[in-house]
Amino acid sequence: MSSHTKKNLREVENQAPKFDMPAEMGARFARSALEGETLGLSLMKLAPNFRIPFGHKHEGQEEIYVVVRGSARIKVEDALGVRPRWPFAGPLASSFRHSFAG
Repeated sequence: MSSHTKKNLREVENQAPKFDMPAEMGARFARSALEGETLGLSLMKLAPNFRIPFGHKHEGQEEIYVVVRGSARIKVEDALGVRPRWPFAGPLASSFRHSFAG
């Protein structure tokens, strides 16, 4: 195994159709492509004003959200924050989170 793996997130398979996610949502999960064991790296693409119909949380994994284009609202537990481009949010591992396109 090489000491590192290089991939383009846009070339990682869109898993949204495989998991019956709505057409307004794209989800590229890069753990396997990067040969990670505990890594969580995703590229999410949401249609304007689309609200993901579910939230989630992890027991042992933290997440960072970076808005690359447009804006988003991210709810962590009971706090709702607006995220313009490039600022990021990092909820605690055990926090429940839910995202919405701006």
